[in-house]
Parts: sequence; C-alpha cells; structure tokens
Amino acid sequence: RSSRVAVTIVDVNNNAPAFAQSEYDVNVKENTRSGATLTTLMATDDDAGSNAKVAYSIASGNVGGKFKIDSSTGDVILEGSLDFETLTDYDLTVLAVDGGKPAQTGVTTLNVAVLDVNDNSPIFTQAVYVGSVSAFAPNGSVIASVRARDADSGSNGRISYSIASGNSKGLFSVDSVSGEVSTTAVVGDLSSAYSIGITASDSGSPQNRGQCLLSISVYKDNANVLDFNLNPYTAVIAENVSVNSTAVSVLATTQSGPIAVSYSISKSSGKIPFRVAPNSGRIIVRRPLDRETIDSYSFVVVATSGGQVSQTAQTNVKITVTDVNDDEPTFSQPKYSLSIPEATPPGTELGANYCPTT
Repeated sequence: RSSRVAVTIVDVNNNAPAFAQSEYDVNVKENTRSGATLTTLMATDDDAGSNAKVAYSIASGNVGGKFKIDSSTGDVILEGSLDFETLTDYDLTVLAVDGGKPAQTGVTTLNVAVLDVNDNSPIFTQAVYVGSVSAFAPNGSVIASVRARDADSGSNGRISYSIASGNSKGLFSVDSVSGEVSTTAVVGDLSSAYSIGITASDSGSPQNRGQCLLSISVYKDNANVLDFNLNPYTAVIAENVSVNSTAVSVLATTQSGPIAVSYSISKSSGKIPFRVAPNSGRIIVRRPLDRETIDSYSFVVVATSGGQVSQTAQTNVKITVTDVNDDEPTFSQPKYSLSIPEATPPGTELGANYCPTT
C-alpha cells in the first residue's frame, strides 16, 4: 500500500536585496526643474513573497534635502533647486530593505554631479570708475583698469572686455583680458572729459553681460601731469642675485613736485620673476633667476596717483640677466670607445670629445 505526500517548502528570508552596482553616477544640470526624475535604482531579492518585496530609502548624504526616492519604484526625484556655485556634488547612500522578519538590507551609493549652466552675469567691482589722462599723453598710455567677476565656472565664467559706448573718436581701447583702458592716440584738448561704457561678456551660451562706466578727465596743464622720469628703465643683474634684492627703482612725479603714487606691474606683462614695491617703486626679485633659461625681461610698470580724480602713467622696464659660472662642463656621453691599428704612428688624431657648457 502506498500514499502520496505533498511537501510545501516555506521560504525564509535568507537573501538580502542586491543592487546591480555598488555605485551609480548621474549628472544633473543646476537648472533642472524640481520634481524631475534623475534616475531609477533597482535592487533584486532572490526570496519570495513579502521576503522579496523591496522598499527604497535615502540613508545619508542628502544635504539640504534636495532629493527623494520613491520607496516602491526606486525613482530618484529632485526636490527643490540646485546651485552649482553652492555645492557641486552629492553622495547619496541608498538602502533597499526587504519585507522579511527580520528584514535584510542592500546598500548602494548614488553620486550626483551638478553641472554648471550660465546663470550668472559678470558683475563689475564698481559701477563707475574714474581715471585721468594728459592731453599730451602718448599712444598706449594706461588710464585705468576695470574688473568684473562671474560666479560661473569654465567658459561660463570666462570674461572678455569691450568698449560699448562713448568712444566715437576711437581714442581709447580696453584690453579684452586684463581690463586695462589705454589711449590709442594723443587725446588732445578738444574735450576736457569723456565718459565711456565698458561691457564685460562671459563665454557661455547664451552669453551674459555686465556694464560699467569709466569717467575720464583730460589734464591740459603739463606741470601737473603724472609721468616717469625715465622711459625705459634698464638694469643688468647677475643670475645668482638673491631673492628680494632690488634690481632697479622707478619714480613717477609731476613737474610741479612729487605726489603720492602707487606702483604696479601691468597685467599685460605676464608672469615674471619680479614685483614692484607699491609705495617706493623698487623692482624686486621675487624668485631665483636662471640666465640659461631666460636672459632678459621686459615689462610695464604703472603709477597711479591718489585723490578724488586719479592719474596714471606708465614706463617700460628691461632687465638683462648676466651669466655666472654656475654650470660644470659635461661630456656629451659618459663613455667613448676607439679602435686603432697597432702600427699607428705617434701624433695621429684618434677622435674628438665634446664637452659643452651652458
């Protein structure tokens, strides 16, 4: 006699939910609207029934509560607004918890990178700048420097300057990179003042702009015009000169007497191993020199007077670096080999070694 027995295997919660990856990445533009779904995370559980039912949650990293996850679907949703200039990355720890008793948990990390958009315009440090120039100042005389900042990054924050208005005679130009405003010709005495509008444009798309005004006074009294007593200044220094040594001193004054001025090196001079003491005009060595790398430097020093209406003047400086015996002779190769017949007579030239110095 036989009997049929039905055996039912009851599931126990012996498997934890598992994500396909231990880490996920998603890029989100900072102007993405609130409520947008950024990505969907999914974990699987090999158990059955309620033991396999997964609920999702964000455990940590949700700075400012900017994100939420749908507990059933795993959709990651933006809550509120993002700002690249405030925070560029979020690292969210996401949990998947099954319905078993006791419950088991799976973990993954979602890295959210916030991408910059061109949502900031350049802003000048001043709404109105004031400068002055002699009616007799030569072409290229620096009048003033304007400066704008843009909170965006990369090309969105890269600024170029241009003159937008007030320059119908073409007497002035602005360096598109440094913001230095200078003359393009002798201004003359046809007008005692000019007001030019300057635009700072970023390189984003669409492009954003900011504007400022530069008020320029023209001096006709040559006795009160700020100027350097030499142009150019020249100096010769040895390449082993000590850092913080003075290479040369410049001086700007007026024909009617000395006035308080501040000295600076023009931004157009690039990176050079010298600085200028703002009060004294001393050109100081700021880092070690090497004649074998660069043997001369040419740059522009600008003097700016104080007072309600400032004046500027500029001069050229050329510094030549001389050699000192700081390099040993070196052979062109560490070892030489020659083969000669045994009957070679005395006085025969066998070869030449080259041992250059720099």
